[in-house]
Amino acid sequence: MYKAFSLIELLIVIGIIGILFSLAAIGYIHYSQKIRIERDIHTLYIALKELQVKAKTEKKFYCFRFIDNKTVQIVPGRSCTSSGGKVLNFSTPFKSSSQTFLINPLGVFNTRGDIYAIENSSASIDCIAIDKFRVCEGKKNDGECNCLY
Repeated sequence: MYKAFSLIELLIVIGIIGILFSLAAIGYIHYSQKIRIERDIHTLYIALKELQVKAKTEKKFYCFRFIDNKTVQIVPGRSCTSSGGKVLNFSTPFKSSSQTFLINPLGVFNTRGDIYAIENSSASIDCIAIDKFRVCEGKKNDGECNCLY
């Protein structure tokens, strides 16, 4: 006599595997969203720090402005409306307290503000705080960016 699994037993195992797979897929989606936000925030942070150093070493004004919530333009000079310059595209939508940030030849930001990811996530870094001399990554809490260092 042959021993085998019944159809009910196989359906139960397939159902359990499906539930486990769906839980894993949801976890992966949240994890990939968290990583994407952290990557884009860090890329934006590095661009701002490099621009601050570049303005200081070249003794030039630079303008950093949002074209839309996913696109940033970096233009040399005081005019933030001129075309050209470097354009950075992101997959994370951002919101900023100011559309433009001007950096003077001393590397000082003329505009203070916060830039943060619009999407809610469990990302450990989801905003950038810009002060006169300091740019830092942080975590948004109660509407403001709290620097992590």
